[in-house]
Amino acid sequence: MGKGNYFINKNMGDACNTEYRKEQVKTTQILRNLYPELSIVQEYEVNKLTLDGIPTAHCVLDIAIPSKKIAIRLMGGIHQVSKSRIRKDEFQEEALMESKWIVIDMIADEYPNLWGKNDLNDVNCIREVEDMIKPAKL
Repeated sequence: MGKGNYFINKNMGDACNTEYRKEQVKTTQILRNLYPELSIVQEYEVNKLTLDGIPTAHCVLDIAIPSKKIAIRLMGGIHQVSKSRIRKDEFQEEALMESKWIVIDMIADEYPNLWGKNDLNDVNCIREVEDMIKPAKL
C-alpha cells in the first residue's frame, strides 16, 4: 500500500465526521442498553495505526467499544459517491484490522429502521443493532 500513503495520511484522519447523527446516537444508546457493562463511545479516535507496517493517519470511529476493539462505522450514501471515498474507507478498514480491531460497517440500506424515524425503543431498531453486532460475538 506504499503508493497510497499520501492519500491515506491526507484523507483518513482529517476528513472525519465531527457531528453526531441520529442513527449514531440511536445505535449507541441501544448498544448501551444491551451491554451496560461495556464502555461504548462515539467519535472515538484511534491513533498509531499502520498499513502494511507503515505508520498512517489516525481515524475517528463513529462508534467504538474500545475494551473489545470493536469499530462500528456508519456507512450512509456519502460513502459510495466517489472512488476516493471508497478507497479511503478500504484503507481505514485495513489499518484497523492490522491493529486487531473488529470492523463492522453499518450500511444504511441494510438498517432502514436505524436510519429512519423509528424510536430507539422500536423493536425493529433493537433487532437491527443485535444483528449488526453479532459478528463481534459479545
